[in-house]
Amino acid sequence: MLCIVLAVALAAASCGGDDDTTDSSTSSTTTTTTAASSTTSSSTTTSSSTTTTTIPEPVCDETEAFAVADDALASARLAAGGDWATDTTGNPFDDRTRPADWMPKHLGLDCGVRAAQTTADGDERLFLAAWTGPRYAFVIQATDQPPTPYSPTTILWIVTEEPYGEMLLDDMSLWAGQLEGGETLVVGHIDYNLGATAKIWHVDVPALPDAEPTLDSERHAIATLRDVGMRNVTIAQPAEFGSEEGMVMFISPTGQISVVAVAPSGWFDPLLPRGYTGTTTTETISGVKVRVTEPVEGQLPGLGAEIGWSCRNWEWILEPPLNGTIDEMLDIARAVIQSGTC
Repeated sequence: MLCIVLAVALAAASCGGDDDTTDSSTSSTTTTTTAASSTTSSSTTTSSSTTTTTIPEPVCDETEAFAVADDALASARLAAGGDWATDTTGNPFDDRTRPADWMPKHLGLDCGVRAAQTTADGDERLFLAAWTGPRYAFVIQATDQPPTPYSPTTILWIVTEEPYGEMLLDDMSLWAGQLEGGETLVVGHIDYNLGATAKIWHVDVPALPDAEPTLDSERHAIATLRDVGMRNVTIAQPAEFGSEEGMVMFISPTGQISVVAVAPSGWFDPLLPRGYTGTTTTETISGVKVRVTEPVEGQLPGLGAEIGWSCRNWEWILEPPLNGTIDEMLDIARAVIQSGTC
């Protein structure tokens, strides 16, 4: 039996805003680096490139969001419904569901919608979603049940209860089950995180407060990441006793969920792999050497890479993310390095 209980501290600090559609400034950075050279290690190479990164203004198309909801309902073996309407007055799930701006704000995403749907048989649904570009997090509540019950093979912790249900897709991105009241709950994401999504929609589940930083490294990382436009920047876990290494969690402008370890110079070597043990390459960004270590097959979480670099008096290691790509991670490194802290 699988239990999905991932607790992601997605605090509200440095969010895109409080409206359904939050603002995200367009920025472009260009990095030109030195010529490439090979290293002595067969698994390690050094490369350089010219990279231009543009973060576009968010496009909040509710029509695409509704298509995501309809696809999820079909995968959950629920009957097709009528048109979605953003006026949810009178919906049976209205009072217990957060407003449209809550989910994007607390998940660090750009867009949000809250909409109701009624089927031909009179069953009612409520859809709450947040997204940035093609990256989605969503929850659907429904009064109807599927013709065949969901297999009770996976527990999804939603804080208010721990329902059994079924993983509907092989990539574990869509779950459906019955709550204690008999209603159907569908929780899903597209390249985001199921555990975080499951705990963000109910009004009885408060937002996690920001933990107070206790280390200079934590304070430095938080200030730097906020300055370069990262969202929901907060302490990922308390510092170990006697350690100067801080762990800070944040959401990138593209919706990548990331954790960075930051410590004073000499505390660790960011150019040596710590977690991932696959192929290592190095890049030079604005004169700073950046290590990129990929995972080997079967290594968890098996996404993105582990990226390390030094900035003046600080060592940085961007831990393997919970979603997204290596290119997104390099964009984060580039933003930090070009912020003036290196």
